[in-house]
Amino acid sequence: IETDPEGDIQMRLNSGEVPRLHVGKDYLNQLKAYQTHPNKMTRSEKEGMLYTRQKIEAAQMFIESVKQRRRTMYETMKAIIDLQRTFCLTKDEDDKVRLVLEDVAKKSGYDVSTISRVCSSKCALLDGHIYPLSDFFKLTRKNASGEEIDGHQVETMLKDIVNHESKMNPYTDDQIVEQMKLRGVTLARRTIAKYRIEL
Repeated sequence: IETDPEGDIQMRLNSGEVPRLHVGKDYLNQLKAYQTHPNKMTRSEKEGMLYTRQKIEAAQMFIESVKQRRRTMYETMKAIIDLQRTFCLTKDEDDKVRLVLEDVAKKSGYDVSTISRVCSSKCALLDGHIYPLSDFFKLTRKNASGEEIDGHQVETMLKDIVNHESKMNPYTDDQIVEQMKLRGVTLARRTIAKYRIEL
């Protein structure tokens, strides 16, 4: 993904070292010859051609699956960019809109489970920096008072607290709850435990 000062965003899929896939012409020509003159072949040649046809169909299905995967990835990323346009341009966490998988599914026309698979373990290169696709989502959780809070900010706070704790005498979950309260975030102990497991 590349942005420019005028607010234009260009996107392309990285194919890496994947070659262009196709079925060999020799096999396609053999199959065509069989379909044109099946009576001119011996029984063993016909059996060989049936085997070849099965393999050609399997290869074509595989190639179409790869193409569909690329289309799905492209359309999913296009939907994420459309929904997080300001964040893509500024890279400022404060410019993120609340975004969940359902929003991207609705925008792209794919099922939520498909969006979840596409976003899992994938990254985007945005103006020279690599971002996991999860970074484009504004994770929100409810605190103990029922208010929505930014999950990524909570994760950052929690990392900071753990990084500054005594490694000889680390904080308990209850102590971290108190540390978070000092920072203006009220979370239940079990929520803190869940965050720690996720991190």
